[in-house]
Amino acid sequence: MSAAVTLWLEDDIPGVIKQAATVLAAGAVIVFPTDTVYGLLAAITPASGYKMIYQLKQRSRTKPLQLLVNKQHAVFKEASLCLAKLPQYRTQFASGRLTIVLSPATLPALPSTVKKQQPGNIGLRCPAETHPVQQLLQRAEGLLWASSANRSGSPPAVTANDVMSWANSLAQPPGLIVLTNLSASGQPSTILDLACS
Repeated sequence: MSAAVTLWLEDDIPGVIKQAATVLAAGAVIVFPTDTVYGLLAAITPASGYKMIYQLKQRSRTKPLQLLVNKQHAVFKEASLCLAKLPQYRTQFASGRLTIVLSPATLPALPSTVKKQQPGNIGLRCPAETHPVQQLLQRAEGLLWASSANRSGSPPAVTANDVMSWANSLAQPPGLIVLTNLSASGQPSTILDLACS
């Protein structure tokens, strides 16, 4: 087992985010704290990161990944329009508490690479605006594949110890592990399926 490169977010937030974005752009997977739990993140291109998330989690390919989206991205604006008749959910979506599942047909700005990697409906979540993961999204052109950092079926990692315990059990660790002293809520977002609406 090779050792993972591990950084603490608070040591140098801009520098760590820049390094994380570089690792993502090279097609590797990173562990990064989000506003809910620690996430396994991959860029939408190249496809190697998407595949690696499944391998690291030992996750069934029948279970789709979600996309994290930056508020400035056109996909966020299109998704928000789908909530026009459901104003009670718009604030939840904009603050990271809601994942909405949509048909690709309702998201013209969704890159073709995303549709190719994961055909069918897509779950979108916009993390809390003040969380550093939003800065990472800005550097990653607004979209990142995401899943919780854990073996599939196990509880998601919410502390640095959780992450390292899981990472140390892997034959091949992620390309970068970013830890934080910030508290994650530990509460996954609510899922609202609008794909059939």
